[in-house]
Amino acid sequence: MSACATHMRSMLRGYGQLFLCPSLLASALILAAQLVISPSSAAWSVAGALLFSLGARPLRPDPGLWRAGLFSVNGILLGLAWFYVPELQLATRLLVFAPLCLAGGAGLAWASRRLRLGDGPLPLFSLPYVLLFWLLLSALGVVGRHDAALGRGWLSLRAGFMLEARQQFESAETTTPLARAHREDGLGWSLYMLGDGAGALEHFQAALVADSTFADAWDGLGWTRRALGDYLGASEAFHGALRHNPHLADAWDGLGWLELERGAWMESHTAFTKALWSAPLLADAWKGRAAVALAEGRAEDAARASRMAERLTALPQPIFLSGRLLLALALMALAVLIHSRLSFLVLVAAVALPSLMALAGLPVPRSLDFHTNLAALAIGLGGHYLKPGRGAWLTLAVVLPLFTLAWNPLADLAWRLGLPMLSLPFNLAVLLVLGGVWVVQRHLGRPLWVPLEVAMQGPSAARRWSMRVHVAKTAWERIDKVKNEDLRAPGCPAEG
Repeated sequence: MSACATHMRSMLRGYGQLFLCPSLLASALILAAQLVISPSSAAWSVAGALLFSLGARPLRPDPGLWRAGLFSVNGILLGLAWFYVPELQLATRLLVFAPLCLAGGAGLAWASRRLRLGDGPLPLFSLPYVLLFWLLLSALGVVGRHDAALGRGWLSLRAGFMLEARQQFESAETTTPLARAHREDGLGWSLYMLGDGAGALEHFQAALVADSTFADAWDGLGWTRRALGDYLGASEAFHGALRHNPHLADAWDGLGWLELERGAWMESHTAFTKALWSAPLLADAWKGRAAVALAEGRAEDAARASRMAERLTALPQPIFLSGRLLLALALMALAVLIHSRLSFLVLVAAVALPSLMALAGLPVPRSLDFHTNLAALAIGLGGHYLKPGRGAWLTLAVVLPLFTLAWNPLADLAWRLGLPMLSLPFNLAVLLVLGGVWVVQRHLGRPLWVPLEVAMQGPSAARRWSMRVHVAKTAWERIDKVKNEDLRAPGCPAEG
């Protein structure tokens, strides 16, 4: 196989390593999922994989880790991490991205040789990405291109802490039009949720002065004008949002309610339908469908839509997922299933766990970061890093609930530092588990974890490795037994 083909396979496997599924087909499905969510983010991730790999290649990294996609996965994650700083200008991203990836690849290649990562179980494959991105955010903050208060504001807003969000947005210092647009947009939503329509209107308009293509600000302007009774202005704003983002379900939902209020039932039904095409689990759009059906005299359709809205509203964790994101999640789940049925079953258990804990009255995080970290942790411990067996399942049953309960305190600490969590919780959890397993392993005198190069290949490789270890141990025990019996036999000369 040519060097170019080997390099491309390694880059592709990096996508599979996002969920520890490095087979080529699974990796291709996860790349397709990224393309469905955001083609621009997928392009950044491909560039990151290429640059990170190019930085590592001259230093001759560990061949096993290279083939498994360890290096390209860090570049992929760096490319996807721009999601956390949407206010950053394109020119700034282009300026810092290539040097960051090249330096990161070189550093990880040196560490993989120096620390012999391929011979041990330590899952350091995404820690370099976390450290590099944190270093980048700190450096951008020093030169005035990033203010952590802006990120804290959006985190507070998504968590429902409107007063805290308002304070953070007001304290954020912005130096570029794009950053000002995000600051004003956040302030607008904070004030809208606090009931200050006039203040929200002012800030949404300021956001659009800074960036007239900002769909989220157009959407906020539409809801604010509707609350203030300006229905014509609200309609113009919602159409402005959809002009820049035709798949914005919240704007279609707002437009549906506007049409319903003026008695245009057919247009209202169309708007709510498009909202549900964009976000099938949007409870407010189902309520709108029920209201339209009731107004048109379709009682059965109204009852069905109303029941659907009630079910979605009663969920222990509110869901607002776009249709594209749901399709991407389905592709990722299919990738895990193709890679390993055991990994898929573990993934299903990890998805169900937060809902079960929420039904029991326990605090459960709602962020997408939490769910991705939890899924990766479950797959990693359920047949990859730990030797398959009852001990691994018991460890999984204890660690996953503790990880869920520990997330919010860790998120609070990260919020105060102004740094995103990224994949750090997953890495810390696996390192702590393997540290405990190492202590037990030394006490028992037998291996309980799986070498990293084997673990990255999946549960089937871990099982084969475990069987080989068992067979070898049994063979040596029999050899020692036969040797001892021969030494005890009559006429056998004593050892010298």
